[in-house]
Amino acid sequence: MSSEPSPAPPSEAHPPSEAERAGEVQQILKVLEQVRPYLNSDGGDVEFVSFEDGIVNVKLHGACGTCPSSLMTLRMGIENALREVVPTVQEVRNVAPPPQPPGTGTFQLHGLG
Repeated sequence: MSSEPSPAPPSEAHPPSEAERAGEVQQILKVLEQVRPYLNSDGGDVEFVSFEDGIVNVKLHGACGTCPSSLMTLRMGIENALREVVPTVQEVRNVAPPPQPPGTGTFQLHGLG
C-alpha cells in the first residue's frame, strides 16, 4: 500500500442562496421580457410561473397555446435564450392546461323550442 494520503472527496455544489435564486429569477424575467415582443407579434404571450431545480415553468397564452410550433418556440426560442443568460436553466416547461379542441366544450342553444 502507498503511504500517500488519499485525495479529498470533491466538494459538492452548494444549493443556491435566496439572493442567488432571486437574481436568477430576475434574469429569467428580463429574458422573457426580451422574447415577449416576438411572441406578441404572432398573437401569443408567455407568463412566468416558477423556477425550481433548473426547471423554468411558464404558461404560453394566446396563439402560442394552440400553435403546433409552440414546443419548438419553447425549446429553440425561450429555452435557448434563457440558457445563454442563466446557465443553471436546464429546461423550460409549459404548465398551461392544453386548450380544448373545437366542439368539445359545453354550450346551450336558445330559442329552439
